Amino acid sequence: MLQQPRIQSSRVMSLEPGRLHGGHGERDGVRAAEQAASPPLYAEPSHTMTAKECRDGLGTDKKFFIKSRFAVCSGASFTQEWVQNNRPVGASTFGFLAIGTIAKGSRTMNVQYRYVQMQATGETGVATFMITPEVAIPQKWPTELCAS
Repeated sequence: MLQQPRIQSSRVMSLEPGRLHGGHGERDGVRAAEQAASPPLYAEPSHTMTAKECRDGLGTDKKFFIKSRFAVCSGASFTQEWVQNNRPVGASTFGFLAIGTIAKGSRTMNVQYRYVQMQATGETGVATFMITPEVAIPQKWPTELCAS
């Protein structure tokens, strides 16, 4: 009775007709099954963002910051000069952030508006200054998916 030969190296060759395959000590199909059962190669992208992360990401010169495909933000800073009798009497500044996030398992984008770094010097009317964002994002869909 013939015995199966011993493999001396860790390299295995498939001898199936019409197929040449070199492996590194693995049987056909075993590696694919192990890969399918293994955890994903990349960590789950972040679905949250804080105002500090947004400010740090925007820095002083960027209009947008993308933390992940589920967390983005934009911001702007505003300075007002307060004038009385055509003479400056004070100044006020504030930053405005719009932070958009998509919760895990959702397809809805939620936007939080944050006012940050509010400062005033001199004589200002900041106490009576009302800031209200009005935002409308139009949903526009193509009339045809492909041109025929």
